[in-house]
Amino acid sequence: MQRTTVQIAKMRMIDLAVGDVMNSDPDATKGWFVVEGMRRLPSGELNITNESTKNSVIGEEYDIVGVQVPKVTGQTPR
Repeated sequence: MQRTTVQIAKMRMIDLAVGDVMNSDPDATKGWFVVEGMRRLPSGELNITNESTKNSVIGEEYDIVGVQVPKVTGQTPR
């Protein structure tokens, strides 16, 4: 049986990439979203949003956020 487990990595906002699953609180169980847009605001802060821009995080380059890192375990049937 194949399973996917998730580890939470802490990283800086500046190191996020489109497609990452992130949350501003690495210990949260809710509120995670896929990064679809990243832009710098006139204030210099970063604005990280999902596709619908319903979810958004604003912060500085070196603020720490949580990122899900999936790992597939187990064997696939032949």
